[in-house]
Amino acid sequence: MNLQPDASSPGHYVNQDWTPGTAGTFAVIIGVSRYAHLDGSVQSYGLGQLYVSALTAYQFFTWLRDEYSMASCPLAECWLLLAPADAESQFEPALNQHPALPTMQQCEEAIGYWNQAMQRLSKPEAATSRAVFFFSGHGLEIHQDKQILLPSDYLRPPAQNVNDALSTSFLMKGLGALDVPNQFFFLDACRNDAQKLREQDVEGRRVLNIATSAFTNSNRVAPLFYATASGTQAWQPQDPSQGISLFGQALVEGLSGDPPLVPDCNGAHCFVNVFPLQKYLKQRVVQLLAQYGSTVTQPVRLGGSIDDVAITEVPVPKGGTGGPGGTSPDLAATLEARYTHRSTQPWAYTLGAAHELFGSENVSALWLENARVFALSQRAWLPPDGAFKIHRVDRDEGRRTFRIALSLPKDPVGHLFQLSDARNQWVCILPGDTHHNPQFLLELDVEYDDDKHSSRWISRLEASLSRNNESSELNYVADLWEQYGTQTIAEAVAGMEARFRDLSRMRGMPDTGWLFNAVASMILLRAGREDLLHDWVLRALALPAAQPDGLVLLAETLLRRRGSAAGDAFQEPIQLLLGLEQRGLPHLAEVMGYAARQVEDLLEFGRASVDQQARLKALQDRLRMALRYFRNDGLFCVFSGERDTFGPELILPG
Repeated sequence: MNLQPDASSPGHYVNQDWTPGTAGTFAVIIGVSRYAHLDGSVQSYGLGQLYVSALTAYQFFTWLRDEYSMASCPLAECWLLLAPADAESQFEPALNQHPALPTMQQCEEAIGYWNQAMQRLSKPEAATSRAVFFFSGHGLEIHQDKQILLPSDYLRPPAQNVNDALSTSFLMKGLGALDVPNQFFFLDACRNDAQKLREQDVEGRRVLNIATSAFTNSNRVAPLFYATASGTQAWQPQDPSQGISLFGQALVEGLSGDPPLVPDCNGAHCFVNVFPLQKYLKQRVVQLLAQYGSTVTQPVRLGGSIDDVAITEVPVPKGGTGGPGGTSPDLAATLEARYTHRSTQPWAYTLGAAHELFGSENVSALWLENARVFALSQRAWLPPDGAFKIHRVDRDEGRRTFRIALSLPKDPVGHLFQLSDARNQWVCILPGDTHHNPQFLLELDVEYDDDKHSSRWISRLEASLSRNNESSELNYVADLWEQYGTQTIAEAVAGMEARFRDLSRMRGMPDTGWLFNAVASMILLRAGREDLLHDWVLRALALPAAQPDGLVLLAETLLRRRGSAAGDAFQEPIQLLLGLEQRGLPHLAEVMGYAARQVEDLLEFGRASVDQQARLKALQDRLRMALRYFRNDGLFCVFSGERDTFGPELILPG
């Protein structure tokens, strides 16, 4: 490939062997280590400098330049913007040869030219072209599929505008009107908390126009590969001589077809596809963390509009021709191995007995003294005695990662479970069910202020279903959720296909309970398998007057099927969303993200009446308030913030 810099446009590269106007791959690569206005202080929301993000972006650029291969659409143009730290520039002098800095203005211009280059393609040429976006630097999670990416001049004075950042949601929507069907986003950015920044209602800047046609390109596949889960850090070494970020290293290795990833081969051609890469990245990052001796949790996630399309062609593996899809070691087993201490005795309300469970008096006190339960149907805090029952506690050797199986009194709507540490309060929604009394699983990471564990605080909390429920249906959906997190979405859905096709022969709601059907429908939506979602199942999910999630799941399906074909196509989704006024906010974490996006889209393109506009705007304000504290990586919604900053009214109706 003859990729050469454009002398008239810093950071712009053009493949001299590519004919303008023909199909190609168009890329934007941004790496920010040096931030001009971030010093870790309160004024910069605790955000400081990074170490190898520019080097990581450059390594991705060299892979794209030297190894990327797709015969139907070769690399055509690339925009590379880098802000290296001094140590990076000394370690890799080539970084100094790319003068385009990733300021907000430069990022906006590069993305504008990138979009313009693809807009100029004819429909036939665009149909076989593709877009690639890579970012390494600071990020801020808003909700699923919406992350803010910070340019090198973030918080530039005098305005210090918190919205001068790139929004993945706005970027996805802006590119949605293109005829380019395959768009790949690789986001090597932290999604951990800067709580004071979250409270500013950060949305990012619209760097591209958004048209209603952005919602009708049914052929678009636009996966977002997240370096880590919501509320967690993307780990990177502090010395460039030790390598690039772990996600960046795993990504370049996976895209190069390194074992154990098995490419998808057809004759003499082999390709790295989306799902095998996802599975490889999950396992490889865990392995790299262990090699570096890091104790942080960094589960790679996949969002966006996904399908198992080819990303790049790779050489045929030695000794074989590959296979249909990829493989990697068992991530679930690797994660399970963290729990070296497993309890067998039940919960007891004494410090000594609790210490046997948790292995730490401080963590035991967290549960004995600061755990509270709010019953949603009663709208009241339950008395401490008997408010919940712990069935099992598993922990790691260092008493930093815990997994707790618990149950609560049966409630048709569900409960809020609250833990308060030395810094914050954490609240998770544990939904009720129409048929069963679920057993739940909480996973939390605890950090200590010193080696003596004298002061502890929670850094991560996730809530899901236990696999030890009396109901086989709930255990089945708990297994589905684990597969969703540790394997590929295709593998998670494979076991559901026969079961959901059987539903077509039924005439009423299957006797499996609300929770089973809601979680299963949510996973099918994420997998893009609307063909397995039957209208009557979704409408039955929307019927229970106390459960909000069914309304959003049905609205999501209708919006995907109808797009912007006609004004009245939006009326039923609008009415469904407005039903949240009487039911409160969703209980499932991913559904909360759907609701936030739907309200945003319907306000702009839904042709709502004046009254509907006002009500949707009030709902949007409620959602934005909740999103300030929202953590969305588990199955159920989790909220975190300073003590007494929010209460049950955050999600209750009214």
